[in-house]
Amino acid sequence: MGQTRACLGPPYLYLTMHGGEDDGDVNQVYIYSRDGCPLGEALEEYTELNELRGMTLWGDSILLANANRLDSFIVQYKGACRSMESMKEMRVIVPFGTPGIDHPYGVTTDRIRYLYVSTQGSNSVYRYYLTTGEAAPVSPALASEGVQDDDYPGLFAQFDQDKDGTRNVAWHPDQRLLFVANKDEGVVVLDEDGYELGRLNADKPISVSFCDGRDSIFVSSKGDDSVSEWDPWTFELVGKWTDRKLSHPAGLVCHEGSLFVVSQDENSIVEVDLESGKMWVVVDKLDDKGEQLILSHTNRC
Repeated sequence: MGQTRACLGPPYLYLTMHGGEDDGDVNQVYIYSRDGCPLGEALEEYTELNELRGMTLWGDSILLANANRLDSFIVQYKGACRSMESMKEMRVIVPFGTPGIDHPYGVTTDRIRYLYVSTQGSNSVYRYYLTTGEAAPVSPALASEGVQDDDYPGLFAQFDQDKDGTRNVAWHPDQRLLFVANKDEGVVVLDEDGYELGRLNADKPISVSFCDGRDSIFVSSKGDDSVSEWDPWTFELVGKWTDRKLSHPAGLVCHEGSLFVVSQDENSIVEVDLESGKMWVVVDKLDDKGEQLILSHTNRC
């Protein structure tokens, strides 16, 4: 008689799949235990999603970026507190056709008032009110340069408009800083008024993630296939890890002494022991290209 595998309980790993409009593309959020057990799909079976990137939890909701350049929007699903039940679409918080929202990549919140959306197509970051989805005022940093709300509603940060390097974003709640991964600029650190305070010198960064348990920022870098840890107070490098298992590292999230990373070219999720530096594959042969990772709630909320 075979043994039944025991899987770790919550928090679980939520993974957005790249998706698209072709046969075989997966437009879903998959759930895995931290030791690699597949636990099903997080969203209801039938959705209008057709290319996923970033996501973030907000109370009982999950906010998702649909990145299709012909159908870019941010959507809210409810039911995140019931981590093993399918979440239902609640509303489109930032609709298709919103100025500047072209191939949105990352989403994060300040946990209270604002939703931040990084958008690859316009190489920028926009800010919206969480409760209404309306555009927030242009950041004071841009307003001081003459940028008008009527021309660029919600614009928080603008990078070189001839490039498309903007990728994921992360918020540090105590510092009230936004960390923006931009593969051409490094990780740009902005205060809540949009003023740049510094940069993390990462090589072609793709994803950034705030780790509450270690009070640090983790970065995945395509340039040297590495993941790194940074001090959010001094912007100094704390540690860096590379391995052949990391090939085009993308989404990443920490839990206790481990870091979980999407290795896109290997089509897997890798766990990194942050003390020893050892790595191993916890999920292999994903059904589609993996994108971003977050943790579910630990308990029902």
